[in-house]
Amino acid sequence: MLLPQLCWLPLLAGLLPPAPAQKFSALTFLRVDQDKDKDCSLDCGGSPQKPLCGSDGRTFLSRCEFQRAKCKDPQLEIAHRGNCRDVSRCVAERKYTQEQARKEFQQVFIPECNDDGTYSQVQCHSYTGYCWCVTPNGRPVSGTAVAHKTPRCPASSCDQEQQSALEEARQPKNDNVVIPECAHGGLYKPVQCHPSTGYCWCVLVDTGRPIPGTSTRYEQPKCDNTARAHPARTRDLYKGRQLQGCPGAKKNEFLTSVLDALSTDMVHAVSDPASPGRLSEPDPSHTLEERVVHWYFRLLDKNASGDIGKKEIKPFKRFLRKKSKPKKCVKKFVEFCDVNDDRSVSLPELMGCLGVAREEGRTPAKRRPAPRGNADSTSNRQPRKQG
Repeated sequence: MLLPQLCWLPLLAGLLPPAPAQKFSALTFLRVDQDKDKDCSLDCGGSPQKPLCGSDGRTFLSRCEFQRAKCKDPQLEIAHRGNCRDVSRCVAERKYTQEQARKEFQQVFIPECNDDGTYSQVQCHSYTGYCWCVTPNGRPVSGTAVAHKTPRCPASSCDQEQQSALEEARQPKNDNVVIPECAHGGLYKPVQCHPSTGYCWCVLVDTGRPIPGTSTRYEQPKCDNTARAHPARTRDLYKGRQLQGCPGAKKNEFLTSVLDALSTDMVHAVSDPASPGRLSEPDPSHTLEERVVHWYFRLLDKNASGDIGKKEIKPFKRFLRKKSKPKKCVKKFVEFCDVNDDRSVSLPELMGCLGVAREEGRTPAKRRPAPRGNADSTSNRQPRKQG
């Protein structure tokens, strides 16, 4: 989310005194004399929009913006015209600074990157001995810099990066700082914008990393609000999640009654050639419960959008009121399933809230008998050819 902090890199060693190990703001020392001595506040508001890719992997919207950045970092060059290719900022910055270190700045700071292209949580400057914590987008976390030891980093989140961005935005002539918009639980909102330029883009909600090819200007892009760098396992999303009015044993009884009723309906659908709920070729790796949920989801998802919307969910609510027990568990069950609060239910959400999401590495469980029918004939029967 933050524009690259390459202005911190040159002459970093001269700004770090050999102080004892003590905590202070990383934003305090990750500055260079160039920032103080030069007036680089060019007004690029009316400049023609012709993107340039800098040697640091950053895309500049105009030549004016590139010149403003080069004023702060004279080593910056134009890599090519147009937007930068799909390389993460950490990887691009690492490559750029390694080249700097090889040529002339042996004391330059070289960032460490994770496998997914985000910044490693702990960054260190080997020349000075200082280490500090950063967000996945490389923004230093205030108060974490220590000398000659590894800092203890708090859990990274959008809220943490937002606070650091607000602190940096208060610095003089720093109007190009992007301040992230945050959702609940430390996640990023799927759409992020830079008001001063009018550009918006989609991000991965767990790391805030921009998704290539989603940038728009003066309009909001359509973004996937579940896109993650590290997808959460469905079973983890519902672990410890409370179903209001339906605690413990009652919740287990309720889920069992729902799956039993759905299994019965699927048996009837398979047996009746005229039934609209025909089964497609079953996945042999699925348990009976998983096949039941897949079947019912396809039945509800009339427009094949991959989500059960507000209108499509109504038959599910009627089904729950009619065929499940105890009835107290019905009232809030749809809200319980909608774990990301987008007012629709996806297949992973339906699997998770019904308790049939398979754990990673788990072998298929034995199929439990389906009520009012033969389990083996139901789960192994090949669908009749239509027509």
